[in-house]
Amino acid sequence: MLRNMLMGLVVALAAGCSSGVGNDGAEVGGSCVVSSDCTVLSRCLTGPRWPGGHCAWSCDSTADCPDGSVCVESDGGICVVDCNECRTDDGYACVDYPARGAGGTVRGCGVP
Repeated sequence: MLRNMLMGLVVALAAGCSSGVGNDGAEVGGSCVVSSDCTVLSRCLTGPRWPGGHCAWSCDSTADCPDGSVCVESDGGICVVDCNECRTDDGYACVDYPARGAGGTVRGCGVP
């Protein structure tokens, strides 16, 4: 709980109180080449599964993710944008992922 509150405060300060989630999100979902292209709490995922790079938070459950994203069992647990906005120009689409920390599946943006 305290971790989530502190992460939210740092993100609000770093992002000027915007969510930073979506196609241009420096927190989750935006394109990147290196982690410094993302916010301080995010890392840049690259490679064939993440065309154009993908800013992502680490997470243990969706409660750890910013609004508009879900926690999936990939790359050690990461937040990906929910299916409301995927970077289709880069090849992303709405896909099923194993839900981290909850069992079952969740839908989020990824490469099919």
